[in-house]
Amino acid sequence: MSFSTRASPGTLALKASYLFFKAIGLIPARLRHLSPKKGRPTFVYSRGGTLRNSVLIVSFAVLSCFSVHAMNKADYPNKSPTTEAIEVFKAALGSILVLIVWTWVCVHQREAIKVANDFLAIDSVMRSYSNLYSPKTVTQRFVLVWVFNTLIWINMFWSDYMVFDHVPVIAFISSVGPNFIFNWFLLMYTFSIIYLRMKVQAVNDGILRLSADSVSRISASPGNFDDRFFMKAFFALKGTHMRLHEVISEMDKFYSFPILLVIAEMCASIVYTAYYLMVPIFLPSVKQAEIMIFNSVCYLSMEVFPITIMTISIGQIVQELGRTADAVHKCLSRVRLSRKAKAELRLFSLELLHQNVQFTACGIFALDGTLLHSICGMTATYLIILIQFQPTARPSEENPNLQ
Repeated sequence: MSFSTRASPGTLALKASYLFFKAIGLIPARLRHLSPKKGRPTFVYSRGGTLRNSVLIVSFAVLSCFSVHAMNKADYPNKSPTTEAIEVFKAALGSILVLIVWTWVCVHQREAIKVANDFLAIDSVMRSYSNLYSPKTVTQRFVLVWVFNTLIWINMFWSDYMVFDHVPVIAFISSVGPNFIFNWFLLMYTFSIIYLRMKVQAVNDGILRLSADSVSRISASPGNFDDRFFMKAFFALKGTHMRLHEVISEMDKFYSFPILLVIAEMCASIVYTAYYLMVPIFLPSVKQAEIMIFNSVCYLSMEVFPITIMTISIGQIVQELGRTADAVHKCLSRVRLSRKAKAELRLFSLELLHQNVQFTACGIFALDGTLLHSICGMTATYLIILIQFQPTARPSEENPNLQ
């Protein structure tokens, strides 16, 4: 394997992501050595970050109290006793969960630092192998997700301004603020999953490439093939794979509890947004302007998009982890190795069989494609229950859409 000392093109993306997630209270730790000349970037414990998050927690708690009160008094299109109760409850619950998530990342900052530094250490080792590193693909995927999610938020803010122009700005702190934090928290988790999947894929491709190179060497000189080069490269790939598995397990353990809270709140938001969007269909007396429908679609997209990307990414990394065993078996069948080398390959294959990787929310439900299926079923069920209330929208002089 050839070595390379080039700097990662993803350094700029790492800086931008770190600064953004730190600004919204999801990364209290400090990142140092951002310049390639100063060495590998590392995360360190930050008292300033903890203090900043503490101020953020207290400030948001105070503002949320005024925000929920303002929302309760505000008038908006299609307001009814049902939607009013749901809005207030959702805003209060969302604000509480945001405070819990911020507190969690502060209290468990050292655990997050360990996972992040192990992650960066593996990245540094893999970048030394030029044929294992594909930063352009990773950066492109990150940028695509960032841009699409940002466009959703821009359209949502614009439609909020057009539809809820009579609602006090402070009311949006508890209604939109929690969704903003939860949305980007899920994407931060997803970004880590995507990056780890690319690393596992690089290792699998490296094993297959090593097998192909060995077959070529045997064909070129059948009687002079020495498998020492093969075993040296194989042990390097095996060690990288084992470290990746450890980081994946640690990351799943760290995110498990906050992911449970966030997914639970997002599912409730999906049900409410779908209900708000479907009310005019089941209640002809309730009319909605096109801009209101567009606003509801933006909210639904904002809630569904991060969950969808997360479940797809988790399904892909689990599939990629399963592909490692296939790559090892191809090495065993294609390459003519010594008895000791074959024993090492079989041992690694046996170890892979015992690596049961599952991404769950505290073991309550899996974070794969089955989660999307469950959310769709839950949404349909609760929509039927809510629509049976048949709420009647209250007439309002300020809302010409209501009759």
